[in-house]
Amino acid sequence: MAANDDGSLRERIFPSGPVRDGHIIRTAMVETWESQFIGLGRLTAFVSPRLLNESHAVDDAALGVVYLQRHRVEIALKLILERAGANIPGIHKLAPLRVAAERACSDASVGDDWSTLIGPHAEYIELMDDVDPDAATYRYPVDRSLAPWSREPYVDLLTLEAAGAAFHKAIVALVAILAAQEPLPTTDDDAQVTAVELAELAACCRALVQVQDDAMHAVRAERERLEATAVTVGKRPRVRELSRHELAPSDALRDNTLALAARAERMVDRIIDGSPGATRPATLAPAALKPIPSFLDVSPAVWREQQQAQLRWFVDALAGRTRALMPAVRAVETRTAGWSAPAARQINLDVARFRSRLMSEAAALPNETDGNGSNIQ
Repeated sequence: MAANDDGSLRERIFPSGPVRDGHIIRTAMVETWESQFIGLGRLTAFVSPRLLNESHAVDDAALGVVYLQRHRVEIALKLILERAGANIPGIHKLAPLRVAAERACSDASVGDDWSTLIGPHAEYIELMDDVDPDAATYRYPVDRSLAPWSREPYVDLLTLEAAGAAFHKAIVALVAILAAQEPLPTTDDDAQVTAVELAELAACCRALVQVQDDAMHAVRAERERLEATAVTVGKRPRVRELSRHELAPSDALRDNTLALAARAERMVDRIIDGSPGATRPATLAPAALKPIPSFLDVSPAVWREQQQAQLRWFVDALAGRTRALMPAVRAVETRTAGWSAPAARQINLDVARFRSRLMSEAAALPNETDGNGSNIQ
């Protein structure tokens, strides 16, 4: 059977396209130093606390996380070299990479920023270099001579993640400073319309997260009111906690949405500051969330119906904001398609990746209802 024939293992694992569902990762959208750096941070933050629930399996499962944390430092330093316009050496050792990154920042006139942001994390960089100097100590059980590695016998996974996350935050701040030195990807002719589209994207992103936060607050408040009422009248109905799947997008979607908003807002700031005649776009506040349907009767006969009304209320609110966001995402993806400088290009990659996942989320949502369960066409 040919390697790319339909049904082959290769085609099933590495499909030639088009993307068939939201479970396919797209490597072309993660082909930059920043994308890989961000991804490593998300991965270690997600995995580290959850591994501690694996009981007897935590030791072997967590060994790779130590390598990933060390790898994150390497990718971070190479990202700084790229954004400072310096050559990136094909080495793994962190000590020379750190020296090169510091020198590159000095040459790019951000040496003070390097000292302020990265200086406090020098001990962490040195530590990760010391415990894994060749990026192999935690990848293989033995070295090239087949002798066992001299590893640290114990690792505090959460303390390691806390140190890595603090370093990550400092790198992100320095990357933003270096990004401001890039030439603007816009011209005087398209600066204003680009700023408007980016601002609209940011506003829609924040509106989506806000409706999620407001809805969750309303659900908790209504539940507390109901429980207090039930005690007062001597009734104790069973309150089913609505699942995360029912109530809200995943935490990852929330974090990605806010990160995209912040990236778009930073570019708006740059465009306004660097484009004569460009003015800051006005953004309208989203419509207020409708009041949550209250539980008016605790009798079993209407209990489920009232819970379903709350769920429909939440889905309607979320669906409306999601569908308002989609055209804003498409507009920015089209606008930024030709941007080539590293920081500017990252906007296009992030938007394209976000759009694909957003389409999957939107497809999973039912159509908005009229409040009685009937779809609005």
